[in-house]
This record gives sequence, C-alpha cells and structure tokens, in this order.
Amino acid sequence: MSTRHDLSGDDIRAIRQDLKLTQVEAGELIGGGPRAFAKYEADAVKPSASVARLLRLLEADPAAISTLRGNGGHPRPAAAAGPFEVAGDHVAALTERPLAKLLRRLLGAEAQACGLPSDGIHVAENTHAPDGGEDGHISWTGGPDRTQFLPSRSCQFQLKAGGVSPTAAGREVLTSDGSLKDMVRSQLQAGGHYILLTTHRYARRAIRNRASAILKAIRGAGLPVAEIQIQVRDADQIADWVNTHPIVATWLREQTQPGSSGPFRSWSRWADRSEHERSPWVEDERLPRLRDWLLQRAEEPRSSAHVVGRVGVGKSRLVNEALSPSDANGAIGCSLSELVMYAVESEVGTSAIYSAVQSLSDAGTRAVIVVDSCTQRTRAILTGMVSRQSSRASLITIGDYVRGETSEAETSDGETSDGENFEVAQASASVIEAIIARAAPALPLADAHRVVRFSNGLPEIAIRISQTWGAANPLAHATDADLVDAYVLGRESDDRELLLKSARLLAAFGAVRLNPPEYDQLPAVASLGSGLSDTDLRFAVDELARRSAFRRRGGLVVIQPLPIALTLADRQWRAWSPDQWDLVLTGDIDSGLQVRAAKQLALLNEFEISQRVLDYLCRAGGPLDGLSGITARGRSELLSSLAEVDAVRVGKRIERSLLDVED
Repeated sequence: MSTRHDLSGDDIRAIRQDLKLTQVEAGELIGGGPRAFAKYEADAVKPSASVARLLRLLEADPAAISTLRGNGGHPRPAAAAGPFEVAGDHVAALTERPLAKLLRRLLGAEAQACGLPSDGIHVAENTHAPDGGEDGHISWTGGPDRTQFLPSRSCQFQLKAGGVSPTAAGREVLTSDGSLKDMVRSQLQAGGHYILLTTHRYARRAIRNRASAILKAIRGAGLPVAEIQIQVRDADQIADWVNTHPIVATWLREQTQPGSSGPFRSWSRWADRSEHERSPWVEDERLPRLRDWLLQRAEEPRSSAHVVGRVGVGKSRLVNEALSPSDANGAIGCSLSELVMYAVESEVGTSAIYSAVQSLSDAGTRAVIVVDSCTQRTRAILTGMVSRQSSRASLITIGDYVRGETSEAETSDGETSDGENFEVAQASASVIEAIIARAAPALPLADAHRVVRFSNGLPEIAIRISQTWGAANPLAHATDADLVDAYVLGRESDDRELLLKSARLLAAFGAVRLNPPEYDQLPAVASLGSGLSDTDLRFAVDELARRSAFRRRGGLVVIQPLPIALTLADRQWRAWSPDQWDLVLTGDIDSGLQVRAAKQLALLNEFEISQRVLDYLCRAGGPLDGLSGITARGRSELLSSLAEVDAVRVGKRIERSLLDVED
C-alpha cells in the first residue's frame, strides 16, 4: 500500500470495491463527478487532498459510507408501489446531500413537464454552508403562473433531512440576533413562497404547527406575510411530488432501495455497468458526430433514433458517453442524462419493456428511453408507442447487426447516418491503443500492437484479450487461434477442451435457438459434435454466456463478435469430414440449422475451407446433382449462400443439373 497521502490507482480501486461502490457512485458521493474515479484508478488524474483523506477515513471505517449514501436504513417496500412509484419511506431514508440532489431533479423534471425555463433553477451543492435561508430556488417568467407543486413563479426551498421541531423550523428563517434572513425577506416581499422540505413523516396537524411557527417568526421579525406564502412538506408529500415524475422515482428507488426500480435504470446506473467499469473511457473521434446526431433527435418528444454497428464496436459505451452530463445537453432544459431511462431487452424481457414504455407514453412523461440489444420487432413496436400524440418520450434503440435482419450492413465498416439510423464505425487504431493502455496498463507495447491488429477496430475484443492474456506468454508471437482461445475462455481455464469444442460447434451456425421445449436446437447441434452430449453442450452454453463470450438474444444464443465467430467456424468445418458437410448442409437435420450453417459458410468466403466445402458439394453424383438436387426443400437458400463463395462455380453446377430437363 502507498503512503498515507499518496494513493495509487490500485489503492483507490481496492478501497472503492471494499465499499461496494461503482465508479460513478464513488464520484458522486466522495467527490469529483461521475468520471472522476475512472481517471483516479487509471492513474490519469490524482485525487484532491480532501478526496484522498476521505478515502482513507472510509478505508478505516467502511460503515461510514451509509452516511454519505443516505441509505443507512433501506426503506421497506411499499405494498402498492409500482416500478415508477415511491413511498414516504424512500424519502425518509435520505440524508442532506441526496435530498439536495432529489430537489434538483424534481425542479428539473417539473420544468420539463410544464414548459418552464431551467435557467431559473438553483440548488446548493454544499448543504452545510451558510445559505441565508435558501437551499434551492426556482423562478420563471412567461408560461403558467403556477404548477401542481410550485405554488407561484418564485419558490424558495429550505431542506431538512430528518425531523425538525416547530421551534427549530421557526429559527430557520432568522439570523442569530433574531432578524429575518435577507434572502427570505426579499423572497417574501416579492410575493414568492417559502417552502420547508423535511424527510420526516408527520401528521397533518404537525405539519400545520411547523408552518405556523415559521409564519409567527417571520411576522415577529416585522414582515407582514400571507399565510399562503409559507408551506411545509413532509416525506409523504415529497413522495407524492416524486410520483408525478417517473424518472425521478426511478432514481430515488435506485438510491434507497436498489434492485426495485423495474426494468429501467438511470444514466448513472447504466454508466456503472461492469463492462464499462473494466474499460475506462478514452477520447474517441467517433463521439462528436454521434453526440450531435443523438442530441438533435432526443430534444424532440415522440422522436426515435436507432444506433447500429457490429458486435464489439462499442455502441453502448459511445451512446452512454454521448448522453452524459455536459454543457452540450443544457439546451433541452436540464441535463439530458437526468431524462435517460435505460434497459437491455435481452436482460429484462420484452414484455416488461413494452409495459413500462406504454405507461410512460400514456402518462405524457418527458423521458429519453434507451433500449439496448433491441430487436427490429421491438424497435418497431416501441416507435409506435412513443410517437402517439399523448407521448412526450424520445426513443433511442441500440442494435447489433444480426444475420438475416440487416444483411447488407453486416459487412459495412464505415460510419453513416440518415433520418433515424446511425451506423457506428469501427474504432481507429489510436483509439484501440488508448483503450488497451487504460484497460491493461502493464501489457508490453509489442503485445498491445498485436492486440490492436487482431481486434480490427473492435474495442470489446481488445479489452477482453488484453485483460485475460497470461503475462508469462508474449502476445506478439501468438497466433490468431491463440487469441481466439483467450477471448472464448476469459481468465478461467476450467473445462478448456469442452468449452472450445462447444464454441467451435456453435460458431459453425452463427446463432442457435435455445427455447425448450417449443424449439430447442441444441440436441440437434450436439449430435453433430464429436463425442458431445446434449448435457455437455447445454452446460457449455451457460458457462460461455457467464464468461461473456457469447450473447443471448431472446431465445437465441449468438456467437459474436464476427471475427471470433468466423475463426471458430473455420475450425469446425475443418474438423468435420466431407460426409458431415453433406449432412450439415443437405442432410435430414433441422432446416433452420441448415440455413444458418449455409449463411455462416458464405461469410467464410475468404477462408480456404469454404472453397473446399463448395467443391465437394458440387461434385458429380453429389447432393446437388440433377434437378431434384437443386429443387429440394431449402436448396434455394443453400445455393444463394454458396454463390457468395463462388458464383461461377455454383452457376455451372446448376447448369449441369438442368442438362437433362426437357422443359
């Protein structure tokens, strides 16, 4: 461990992980902002002396983190609370700093919902500094005279975490010599409102007593003021306000009752996902254009935008960064990140997303809905939901190129955009080098260059291999096969042969349907493997998915990124005998698997094995010989895929098969 005043990136990471904080959480709670800890832990930036001291204190007393988090006692779930609802218990769990964040989000959401300008919103970051009687404020001109929860065009807020007696509530508006605080005086003289927010839960009479004490103190200081200008709101009343803004309710539940906020997560929880944490952000020349394109669309309610690209190209990370808190999103009324609601379709389920988006659209909630790993069908349905007249939501979907859905885009390497679609290009070598330097700083330069070449612009491949490769073996001399094995196996080496054999077999089809008992292709696939049982293959699928080597998309297990899948598929086709080539492509097996195998073989058209398979299938007396050979069920799709390997060779085979046809 370093000296008491010199924390290394590894020290900071260890302390944060012991505190069970994500990088974004740590930045917000301890200081520095949402990106600070990614920089601290990469040794790119040193923390300030105050942050370093606080980290040392928390290292010595981890339990103190509950004071910062404001959730020392998680609330009990409210019996009737839905995913976009909170109860007074959720508000009661907040301490000073989270309460100030809640007020800022509430004022921003209220401004969004009612068309109010956001430049009149101010909430103090430091709730312990002398505030003159004001912790938060909102004022505006034009628009409505009031909203449901803002009683006038100028509202001043005082925050109290915990209980406050009537006497203490009255003292809040007075100076130490008993005179009225200047900010309170000017607010009330201008006809505005003074509102005390407390996280305690009170009976109605107790609330009136505290409001009366404040009113008495103000009048006693010589300022005549109308009773209606003074309000006190307790935890239950604040919860009612929160429940009119589902985005704020989602955030509050994340803060106080993790895991209970339904299918969607806030921007900060999205930024905290493990795949982002293991890959510190680096400057990326692809970001500015994507950010401009996304912000232009997200500003408009009922709009939709679709971001696509190859698996492993970094789409989700780029979109997250494009929507991050920055001056660039101020034009829409508040930080765009505070409007984000993020979900991964393959993780939370399609029906849960449909239900939540329908509720948000029907309620007219201003939100930026982001759905990752989104299928074309889901995208079409969600677009219809957010485009309804009642909706004020914007939709951003992120999707992979999937064989059979966007076949033309599968081989595209450039960055393109149109009205509703943006294609993310592969990363440049300089970006991949910077990512590796952050993700695996101990990797020798020659090894890093080898990974850059192999990853071919896909950050996911570069990160996974650079972080899992054993330091004892130089990467510079590794073969492509060695690197593919490292990608598939990850850090663990258990069940090596089984996992690699299963990966090769599955990759020969690109994607396999796994939806027992209705449509489960795993038994058929296992029968095509050498000595591989259905049970073995099912175990391997689960294990490879756990290691993040494969993806699940609904009922499919998808073998991606494409360079990894093709190298594995090449090995499997080589391992099969010519008789098995016939069986896989033209034999009596699942027709869906045959179509996928043929399409995967077409993508191997630059591999020598694809020509060998084609030559064998087109032999005289083979399965494609004669009219019946080219007109049998499924042969049109097979011939179409084979033509991508060698169109001339397939054309001649068809011509010979038709020689004896009279018509």
